[in-house]
Amino acid sequence: MMGEPGWESWSDSDRSEDEEAPTAAHEAALASIGEFTEDENLFYRKGMSSQPPVMVTPLLPTSNPPAPPPQTAPETHVPEQIPNTLPPSLSTHDKVGSKYFEGKRYKDDIAFARIGMMKLLKPLRDLQVNQKANKQKVYTPRMVLTMGNHENRINRAVANNPILEGAISIDDLEYEKDWEVYEFLKPVFINGVGFNHYWPVGAMGRPASSANVIVNKLHMSCIAGHQQGKQVAYGKRADGQPICGIIAGSFYLHDEDYMDQLSNRHWRGLVMLNEVNDGAFDEMFLSMNYLRKKYATDAA
Repeated sequence: MMGEPGWESWSDSDRSEDEEAPTAAHEAALASIGEFTEDENLFYRKGMSSQPPVMVTPLLPTSNPPAPPPQTAPETHVPEQIPNTLPPSLSTHDKVGSKYFEGKRYKDDIAFARIGMMKLLKPLRDLQVNQKANKQKVYTPRMVLTMGNHENRINRAVANNPILEGAISIDDLEYEKDWEVYEFLKPVFINGVGFNHYWPVGAMGRPASSANVIVNKLHMSCIAGHQQGKQVAYGKRADGQPICGIIAGSFYLHDEDYMDQLSNRHWRGLVMLNEVNDGAFDEMFLSMNYLRKKYATDAA
């Protein structure tokens, strides 16, 4: 039984025999949350605001939302001047007295997060406004957001520096205005599928290094972000129901300056889960290149 995916026994050791050696991308993911790697220089000393800090599940649609009518919706207010480059985000490697702890820099970081969320949700809000104006049924999907390690840097900063208590907070992001929010590493289970920023395994609780480890350790369908690229693994439950583990943690256009040329050639995109039923589903991967060609107004 030990050789079949989905049937391996749970091990409390941090690195069991059936667990794969971590990839370079996995080591980079560990560094991003302050874990040591073989090379201490892999610690990220600058923030990564441009990397999506949360895993968003738009969630499990049973049908496509209706197209908006011709009427133009009122423009959602977005600041007129949005710089092309973002300031470094909050990092646990910053110390008291460093530039981050200037209040303005924290406020800027929060402001960019709010602007990004506003732009992300604008098409949905425009659709809802149009539907309401035309007395149509308003599309109101369940929207679930799992906090990531980047948001958790705020909590860690407060824990490490009690003087910040009451001055900064996760609530500053205002995610709960639009989303059903789950705290960092608090999973949410929907129709037999688990969603988490990453899945801790082993005695040390480190992120599962691959999709295979997720399937073999957790024995159910689970989705994770956090790690760049795309990984998929399959297995079966004891009752024969198929299960699937997916890691897909990169959704951006730029190259990361902390990665070398080859490491930056990872897959970027999103995952749609179709026909979800008791943990089984048909996954559909949509790359960033595909989405740009199909939807972006500035795509070549």
